[in-house]
Amino acid sequence: MQNPETLQNLLEAHHEWLLIDTAGRSFALTGAEIEITSERGKLLFAFLDEKGFQTWRVADFETKNGEIRLNLTRNFEKEHEKITLVPRISALELGEISELARLEKAQKLAAIFAA
Repeated sequence: MQNPETLQNLLEAHHEWLLIDTAGRSFALTGAEIEITSERGKLLFAFLDEKGFQTWRVADFETKNGEIRLNLTRNFEKEHEKITLVPRISALELGEISELARLEKAQKLAAIFAA
């Protein structure tokens, strides 16, 4: 069984996630809309989407480039789903990144004019 604490720690690293399913549909989730539990030796991943509260068993998961990729199953493995969770950047963080890029560009232009 996968370690539920490992997945929980990965999810807690960001406040918001973008969930992308195999059909390419995506929607935003906050950490409060995701639940990780362990029942009868199985790791369960539950989340709120347009269909309501969904609960799936985690077959396995991996992380790559900050993304979490989960292979999910339910109904005695009759249903399978692969989802990717991508961390979302808050508007405040995006504004800070933009401001930093603007300042760097201004410093380069100032150096060119000074030369």
